Formats: sequence, structure tokens, C-alpha cells
Amino acid sequence: MPSQAHEAIISLMLAVPDTPIAVDWYKKALGARVLWSLGSVAGLEVDGAPFYLHQPVKNGFDSPKEIGATTLYMVMIRLGEWNRSIGPHPGGDNQ
Repeated sequence: MPSQAHEAIISLMLAVPDTPIAVDWYKKALGARVLWSLGSVAGLEVDGAPFYLHQPVKNGFDSPKEIGATTLYMVMIRLGEWNRSIGPHPGGDNQ
């Protein structure tokens, strides 16, 4: 069976207090295009670079206003392997 080539993408997930308002801001300010939206979380891209906006859900990922600092997650997606499970991160459940 021939091997399938995959492309890795590293992008950021930003904590925002209100995702729909933030989506509108990124569209107007940076010309972002919405890739998908679930209301409280959305995927956008600017010039082909994807990024994500997410309202905190009391899981330790809070908005900058709540903790007084910039907050984000780094997300790495390897295209073609989205549903592949490899188990928990060796650094713990929250890594």
C-alpha cells in the first residue's frame, strides 16, 4: 500500500470573551475568512494561515481579561489524520 503524504499545520487558539464579536473584529480588521463556526468556537484564516477563537469554558483556558495576561493554545493538525487517536499526551491530560 502506498504511503499517504500529510501536511502538518501549526496554528493558535485564542481565548476571547465573546467568539461572535471577535470573529466580526478579525473579519473587519484583518480580512479574516471564517472556515467554520460552532458559536463559542470558530476557525478562521488570514492569507491561508488558520487560527481559532474560543470562549473559555472554565477548564483553565481563560480570556486575557480574566487572568490579566495573553492566553492561547497552540494547535497542531496533521491533515489526513484528524481522527487518529494516539492516547494522552505524556505531559498529562492538559497538555
